[in-house]
Amino acid sequence: MRYILLMICCTLLNVCVCGQSYKDIVISNAQAGDLESQKYLAKVYLNGNPPSYAKNIEESFKWLSLAATQGDPESQYALYKYYKEGLGCEKEERMDLLIKSAEQHYPMALADAGNIISSSEKESDIKKGQQLLIEAYNAGIDNVIPIIGANYMKLGDYSLGNIYFNKGIEKCNGSMKALSYRGMSWSYRDGLGISKDLRKAHEMIDKAISAYSSEASFFEDKGILFLMEGNMEMARKMWNKTIEVSEAYAMQSTSELARAMNKSIDYGIPIFNETMNNTYAVVIANENYKRVPIVPYAINDGKIFNKYLLKTLGVPEDNIEYLEDASLNDIKYALSNISQRCDAFKNQISVIVYYAGHGVPDDKSAEAFLLPIDGFGTDPSSGLNLEDFYSTLSTMPAKSIVVLLDACFSGAKRDGGMLMATRGITIKPKIHVPDGKLIVLSATSNDETAFPIEEQKHGLFTYTLLRKIQETGGDITWGELAEHVTETVKNRSIDLNGKLQTPTVSVSQSMKDIWKNIKLR
Repeated sequence: MRYILLMICCTLLNVCVCGQSYKDIVISNAQAGDLESQKYLAKVYLNGNPPSYAKNIEESFKWLSLAATQGDPESQYALYKYYKEGLGCEKEERMDLLIKSAEQHYPMALADAGNIISSSEKESDIKKGQQLLIEAYNAGIDNVIPIIGANYMKLGDYSLGNIYFNKGIEKCNGSMKALSYRGMSWSYRDGLGISKDLRKAHEMIDKAISAYSSEASFFEDKGILFLMEGNMEMARKMWNKTIEVSEAYAMQSTSELARAMNKSIDYGIPIFNETMNNTYAVVIANENYKRVPIVPYAINDGKIFNKYLLKTLGVPEDNIEYLEDASLNDIKYALSNISQRCDAFKNQISVIVYYAGHGVPDDKSAEAFLLPIDGFGTDPSSGLNLEDFYSTLSTMPAKSIVVLLDACFSGAKRDGGMLMATRGITIKPKIHVPDGKLIVLSATSNDETAFPIEEQKHGLFTYTLLRKIQETGGDITWGELAEHVTETVKNRSIDLNGKLQTPTVSVSQSMKDIWKNIKLR
């Protein structure tokens, strides 16, 4: 080291010895294989300082390569960075150089290699990378602390993850401190290793933004918290801020916030803070049929509709009969349970019945049937006659019973094909006017098809209905909702499918004068 310092001083003074400058001596020594001389030349040619060494990236790369071939870990790591950035060479990911340096315990190489290896989804890679990161931390590299914390979270060790996030808050600065705050925000948001606390989650992400305000994903995280609280106005503001900081990031994001802001109904479900104990519901989502083609996205329809019942309409979970891929007996049992509750609270409760699945017509009588998961497309009697379905509901002593049917009864599938290959044409089903206290909103009219909206992974009818509930926070009447769904689906179906789909409303005589003004909650 003293020799190198002497050479630096002499070079700066342009001292000559025996007719040779120290620059010539250094180059001669480097050519003879002196490691320190090679490293020195790599550095001065990279920076062009001292002035006697004109900046020359290619020359810097040459000398650094020679140093790295001698197995020097510092030079191996530096050469890895040269390749990564294309300094004096073509860009290339030379992981072999990084690993060789890390194997000799060079701290910066340990940090970079650990970060890269642990970014895998494989548990074995995460653990391997984690060992390198911990060694880098023990060698004094504090900037790996939040990455260590994140890896422990991925491995399910939430307590250790939070310990390292807190260490990062204490020891790191700038972006790494911000990442540590963000990690704690996630822990409070999702209740990972600590009690779920959205207020604390907000506090942590605010500190992350304060520490490093140029990171778009931090504003996105803030928006996700507002989504969870049902505050769409503030969620939108945070999404706009995300775009402002990095439009490129926002365009590629697939987060809950991005999907919500792109008109998804699966996220940003409004939250109603009251409980509607006098509302009961049946949700039937039939997708995976045993004997006929599936109904694309029917289960997703049912799951998300159920979430809106719970979160936006305030229906208690115990008040909901939720069925996926239901048999005929399953459906009858669910209806029986709701009937018993109506009998127990005569005319005091409201009922909502939702069905997504196949409907089929009888070829001869044109009667319409709901098809259970084990039903036969060629034998409608294996299903539930729609008139009998309405009749069962109409006898229930309820204040109101709203039926929502995302199905068609023409013999068509959601994709527009025929349910049974033997049936070549659609059939105009016979639809009966309901009795009792029924309000029926159905996805189609006559011989139409109930189409999906592929972009959103939902039935068009269900998506339109829930999108309006999302936009209004559930503060809407059934009349307003029915009018919106009817007009929107009819117009959207022409745009998306080139075919008409016209939702219909059928109301029992006793509800005709009042149904439009009944609120959803």
